[in-house]
Amino acid sequence: MKLIVAEAMKLIVAEATKLIVAEATKLIVAEAMKLIVAEAMKLIVAEAMKVIVAEAMKLIVAEAMKLIVAEEMKLITHPVDGNKKKLREFIENVV
Repeated sequence: MKLIVAEAMKLIVAEATKLIVAEATKLIVAEAMKLIVAEAMKLIVAEAMKVIVAEAMKLIVAEAMKLIVAEEMKLITHPVDGNKKKLREFIENVV
Protein backbone atom coordinates (compact mmCIF):
# COMPACT_ATOMS: atom_id res chain seq x y z
CA MET A 1 0.00 0.00 0.00
CA LYS A 2 2.82 2.36 0.89
CA LEU A 3 4.44 1.67 -2.49
CA ILE A 4 1.21 2.38 -4.31
CA VAL A 5 0.76 5.67 -2.46
CA ALA A 6 4.39 6.61 -3.06
CA GLU A 7 4.09 5.86 -6.79
CA ALA A 8 0.81 7.75 -6.98
CA MET A 9 2.42 10.74 -5.28
CA LYS A 10 5.31 10.67 -7.75
CA LEU A 11 2.89 10.68 -10.65
CA ILE A 12 0.80 13.47 -9.12
CA VAL A 13 3.91 15.58 -8.45
CA ALA A 14 5.23 14.96 -11.98
CA GLU A 15 1.91 15.98 -13.57
CA ALA A 16 1.58 18.99 -11.27
CA THR A 17 5.12 20.05 -12.17
CA LYS A 18 4.32 19.79 -15.90
CA LEU A 19 1.23 21.97 -15.44
CA ILE A 20 3.10 24.54 -13.34
CA VAL A 21 5.95 24.73 -15.86
CA ALA A 22 3.47 25.08 -18.75
CA GLU A 23 1.60 27.93 -17.02
CA ALA A 24 4.83 29.64 -15.97
CA THR A 25 6.12 29.41 -19.55
CA LYS A 26 2.91 31.01 -20.85
CA LEU A 27 3.29 33.89 -18.40
CA ILE A 28 6.97 34.38 -19.20
CA VAL A 29 6.30 34.39 -22.94
CA ALA A 30 3.40 36.84 -22.50
CA GLU A 31 5.59 39.26 -20.51
CA ALA A 32 8.45 38.89 -22.99
CA MET A 33 6.09 39.68 -25.87
CA LYS A 34 4.86 42.81 -24.08
CA LEU A 35 8.45 44.00 -23.69
CA ILE A 36 9.33 43.16 -27.30
CA VAL A 37 6.26 44.98 -28.63
CA ALA A 38 6.96 48.00 -26.42
CA GLU A 39 10.55 48.24 -27.69
CA ALA A 40 9.45 47.73 -31.29
CA MET A 41 6.88 50.52 -30.92
CA LYS A 42 9.56 52.88 -29.57
CA LEU A 43 11.72 52.18 -32.62
CA ILE A 44 8.80 52.58 -35.03
CA VAL A 45 7.76 55.88 -33.45
CA ALA A 46 11.36 57.15 -33.50
CA GLU A 47 11.72 56.33 -37.21
CA ALA A 48 8.32 57.85 -37.98
CA MET A 49 9.31 61.04 -36.14
CA LYS A 50 12.50 61.29 -38.21
CA VAL A 51 10.45 61.07 -41.41
CA ILE A 52 7.86 63.55 -40.15
CA VAL A 53 10.52 66.06 -39.09
CA ALA A 54 12.34 65.70 -42.42
CA GLU A 55 9.14 66.32 -44.36
CA ALA A 56 8.22 69.25 -42.13
CA MET A 57 11.65 70.78 -42.65
CA LYS A 58 11.24 70.48 -46.43
CA LEU A 59 7.94 72.33 -46.22
CA ILE A 60 9.36 75.01 -43.92
CA VAL A 61 12.36 75.58 -46.18
CA ALA A 62 10.13 75.73 -49.26
CA GLU A 63 7.87 78.34 -47.65
CA ALA A 64 10.86 80.34 -46.40
CA MET A 65 12.35 80.32 -49.89
CA LYS A 66 9.06 81.60 -51.34
CA LEU A 67 9.11 84.49 -48.87
CA ILE A 68 12.77 85.26 -49.56
CA VAL A 69 12.25 85.20 -53.32
CA ALA A 70 9.15 87.38 -52.98
CA GLU A 71 11.14 89.96 -51.00
CA GLU A 72 14.02 89.86 -53.46
CA MET A 73 11.62 90.24 -56.38
CA LYS A 74 10.50 93.55 -54.86
CA LEU A 75 14.06 94.81 -55.30
CA ILE A 76 14.05 93.91 -58.98
CA THR A 77 11.24 96.38 -59.63
CA HIS A 78 13.84 99.17 -59.33
CA PRO A 79 15.51 99.26 -62.76
CA VAL A 80 19.27 99.62 -62.98
CA ASP A 81 19.23 100.92 -66.60
CA GLY A 82 22.89 100.16 -67.23
CA ASN A 83 23.98 102.18 -64.17
CA LYS A 84 26.91 100.15 -62.78
CA LYS A 85 26.56 101.65 -59.30
CA LYS A 86 22.85 100.74 -59.11
CA LEU A 87 23.61 97.28 -60.50
CA ARG A 88 26.35 96.71 -57.90
CA GLU A 89 24.01 97.88 -55.10
CA PHE A 90 21.27 95.60 -56.40
CA ILE A 91 23.59 92.58 -56.50
CA GLU A 92 24.91 93.32 -53.00
CA ASN A 93 21.34 93.57 -51.68
CA VAL A 94 20.31 90.30 -53.32
CA VAL A 95 23.39 88.39 -52.23
